[in-house]
Amino acid sequence: MIEESRKQESFWSIKNPILYGLVGTILVFAIYTYLASARSCQKGVCQTNFKHFLASSPNEIGDTLAGIAGILAFLWIIITVFLQSKELRTARQEYEKMADAQTGQLDLLEKQGKIFEREQEEREMASLARLTDELVTSLRWKIETSSIQWVGEDDGFQTGSVLSLSPWSPNGQTEFSNEQFFQKFLRSAQEIASNLDQFEMRTPIAKHPKRFKLQLIYHDLKVVLKHVDQLSNTERTRMSRLEMQKLKESLNELLGNESLWSDGDD
Repeated sequence: MIEESRKQESFWSIKNPILYGLVGTILVFAIYTYLASARSCQKGVCQTNFKHFLASSPNEIGDTLAGIAGILAFLWIIITVFLQSKELRTARQEYEKMADAQTGQLDLLEKQGKIFEREQEEREMASLARLTDELVTSLRWKIETSSIQWVGEDDGFQTGSVLSLSPWSPNGQTEFSNEQFFQKFLRSAQEIASNLDQFEMRTPIAKHPKRFKLQLIYHDLKVVLKHVDQLSNTERTRMSRLEMQKLKESLNELLGNESLWSDGDD
């Protein structure tokens, strides 16, 4: 990049130190040429200074040439200092541009990293939401296939009444959404907890269900709630409509009542 800056700058630019060096060198030779062509008289001999110079002793010739060389050397040392100063200034500017470019690249990489992290988090949240939905579906299937019933005694005229922990409606409708299904199951659990004593007063219970069936449902429900806590706010709001936390409390109350269950739970 520094070489490109050199190529872009014209040699005849007033900012070019080499140009001043060449001008100075030409001026030095011009002055010495003028002095050499001037006439002078030494020891009764009048001729140009250049001829006097040629007739001088070797020491005098050497001293004269050394003086010219010293002037030129001093001039070009100054030019070299200015030239190096210019090179350093140009290099510093280029390094600053490179630093700015690298800073821009770092900012871009940081933004890309944040975008990647956000996309990764969204993918993880989506995967977790799918897993939670699968767990909810599995829990619903377990509830649907678990027959948890309290059967009243047969009075000899009709079969005993049945109190069932089931989300089914009286007309036998089973096509519920998950929200409807779990809300109805919650209401069913709450009704059993509050009405079982009255049911038993009207009809003595002949058969109690085994507790392990509800324990399996309760375990799966806790697993679902554990995953719900890790979901995004939107997904947690959606899952909250299933009222699973209230369902957990109601099932825990039922499981804690020893009188509701047969002695043969596994």
